[in-house]
Amino acid sequence: MITKEIYAKRRELFFQQMKPNSIAILSASPAYLRNNDIEFPFRQSSDLLYLTGFTEPESIAVFNKTDKGNQFILFCLERNPEIEQWVGYRFGQKNAIGKFGANEAYSIDEADQHIPGLLQGKEYVYYAYGRHEAFDSRMLGWMNQVRAQLRSGINIPNHIINIESITHEMRLIKSEEEIALMQEAVDINIRAFKTAIKKCRPG
Repeated sequence: MITKEIYAKRRELFFQQMKPNSIAILSASPAYLRNNDIEFPFRQSSDLLYLTGFTEPESIAVFNKTDKGNQFILFCLERNPEIEQWVGYRFGQKNAIGKFGANEAYSIDEADQHIPGLLQGKEYVYYAYGRHEAFDSRMLGWMNQVRAQLRSGINIPNHIINIESITHEMRLIKSEEEIALMQEAVDINIRAFKTAIKKCRPG
């Protein structure tokens, strides 16, 4: 099992590899992916899942590295019992902090309000452009909001670095817990094949 503490250790290692005065932004996978007329089940962004354990769509993870310390900020859907009875349970902001270790958590609807301010004064931004076109446009809008304040003396990020240069290298090396889960999956497959073979008959 990958525990809350293991995700926290991953984030700490991630922060160590970020440059000073930098920010990293990861978005969830699009809520709905289609192939012709078929909607695929939601599958969380592998990088966001690796660093946070958060499984819900319409979420954004922000990793803010400052001289005063590191911040993990999570934007996610709000709790809504009426909607949840149709679409399933939501963790909400309180659980984003309590269960997932976020320092701060806000409604996904507040991202446009908070993220431009988090970008101000940063020198480096870690982000994977080209993964999701709609979110690329949103990210560009936030950057332009900050750029518009340049004459006011507010610094804007000068460098955009592909976040995958860190996350993909981290994910290559499997921990003991990950190896144990992989072995469990293999064992389940072996039992399934053996059961299927016993039920097979000629023809």
